[in-house]
Amino acid sequence: MRINVVINFYGQNLTLDVDFVPAIAGKYTGPWEDSWPDEAEELRIISVKQGDQDLSWLLETALLDELYGKASDACNEPPEQDLNESMERF
Repeated sequence: MRINVVINFYGQNLTLDVDFVPAIAGKYTGPWEDSWPDEAEELRIISVKQGDQDLSWLLETALLDELYGKASDACNEPPEQDLNESMERF
C-alpha cells in the first residue's frame, strides 16, 4: 500500500511517500501443511519532501539506512485513535 508518513529527521519534519507491506507472522503449530514461514515487511521510499521542497536526493546518501529505519518505525506505529470515537462504541 502506498502511504505518506511524517518523520522527525535531525530536527526537521520530512514527509516520506512510501510503498509499504507490513510483516506477516508465520504459523509454526499444527499440521505441517497448515503452517507457513514469517514474511518480512517490504518498504520502499518513493520520495522525501519538506513542505514543497523535494529532498529525494537524500535517498542517494549515507543517510539512506537511517531514513529507512525511521520510515519503518513510522509505518508500524499504531494509528492514533480519537478517544471520543472509541468511547462511542460503549
